[in-house]
Amino acid sequence: MDFNKERFLNFGKFDFTINKSFYYTMSLTTIFGAVGISTVCFMFSWLIYKHDYSDHTDSALYFANKTGTGVLLSIFLSIMLYIFAGCTFHNLRNKQGRITELTLPASNLEKFSWHLCISVLGGPALCFLALLFADLANAILTLVTYPEALHSITAMLFQNLADITPIQLTVLILSYGFLIFTCYVLGNSIKYKYNIVITYIILQILFVILCFFSLSSAYMLEGSGIHYMDSTGNIIIIVTIVTQTILSVLCLWASYRFYTKAQITSRCNK
Repeated sequence: MDFNKERFLNFGKFDFTINKSFYYTMSLTTIFGAVGISTVCFMFSWLIYKHDYSDHTDSALYFANKTGTGVLLSIFLSIMLYIFAGCTFHNLRNKQGRITELTLPASNLEKFSWHLCISVLGGPALCFLALLFADLANAILTLVTYPEALHSITAMLFQNLADITPIQLTVLILSYGFLIFTCYVLGNSIKYKYNIVITYIILQILFVILCFFSLSSAYMLEGSGIHYMDSTGNIIIIVTIVTQTILSVLCLWASYRFYTKAQITSRCNK
């Protein structure tokens, strides 16, 4: 495979130059969205606190703000991560963008690697930065109104993740999340417009089918006396992790194959 570091970096500079408005918009949407959620949740919690006169020490301000904000931020940032994945090949959304992308002096591997790095590394980094800004906004509001309830949303989320036992479950969740991420990358490599919605619908259909077979399997295992967290259950978790990892790699491989076959116009992309 032809990969040149200088061409790779030059393509990156070109991408940032012609798509600075896209990256700027995505960054502001993620950061202000997270800060907005943090602020609204705090205001809601504060309104509850003002009407909670029974016990201010363990009031709703602390519990609702700490728990509710963390949950909503996790949902929002997860959605943004999948949106980033669905926009991996955003240059190909229109005909002129495809002409420019296909004629640039860089190999397919270099261009694909750049787009993937932006999604896999840039997306999570931006989401983490947004989480820190949201945490900072929440801390400032808490200090001003109720310092005794000061806490870190970021620390809480990572602590909750670390508290999941056994460790296989944490890896299971992460591998599942990455598999969904790569599915959106694959969807974008096939369809350049409306791919996020289409991929979401397909994944929901597959999820329903998977749930049906999972419940059927769980019922059969329960009937045979095998329980979820015994040794056999742990083996099932490990096999699932390995399977999800293999499927993620296959999705990325298929994405690259579709990317190398990109055309100015095709049946899926007019």
